[in-house]
Amino acid sequence: MEEGRMLKYNLGYEKMLRAIGKYCDERKLDEVCLLEFEKGIVLQGLQVDSTSEGYIRRLVSATWSFEQIAEMSK
Repeated sequence: MEEGRMLKYNLGYEKMLRAIGKYCDERKLDEVCLLEFEKGIVLQGLQVDSTSEGYIRRLVSATWSFEQIAEMSK
């Protein structure tokens, strides 16, 4: 099994999702969608920003390898 997949199994979903959840909270993302692929995770969500005229929602995407997620979870 490749090193990235081993990291995934060693980290477990709880730690990975906690790290990704912190990323989402820091950027005030809403309506997030996660997609797992063989080398990592893709996230898409709407970032909500307040303006003088109301709120703007824009699409944000991020892609992380399992190695990057392991670093984020420290």
